[in-house]
Amino acid sequence: MSSTLRQAYQGSNHKAPDTSDLVWRVADKVRNDNLQIFKESRQGNAKIKAVVNILATGEAKLKSSSLASFNKKVCAMVNGHAYEHEEDTIPQSQLTLTTQADEN
Repeated sequence: MSSTLRQAYQGSNHKAPDTSDLVWRVADKVRNDNLQIFKESRQGNAKIKAVVNILATGEAKLKSSSLASFNKKVCAMVNGHAYEHEEDTIPQSQLTLTTQADEN
């Protein structure tokens, strides 16, 4: 990244480095090249692979049949129908909760 921006590495020296100069360089490059605007004929577009929209994919998975079957089971339980007990395959958390009264 530093060679792309023609910028030397900025060490942190145990404090947060000031990267505002780098951020402004990137913002200026994006604005000058109009990268925030879709251009079908942009140079290099033919070589780029399409990227999956992870928000849409995640939403589709949440709305998938597994969620629908879960909702059906919950509705059946609420209506008093029996359900099959499922064995939990995830190990139980090893957390211990304490209150201030416990500590005193």
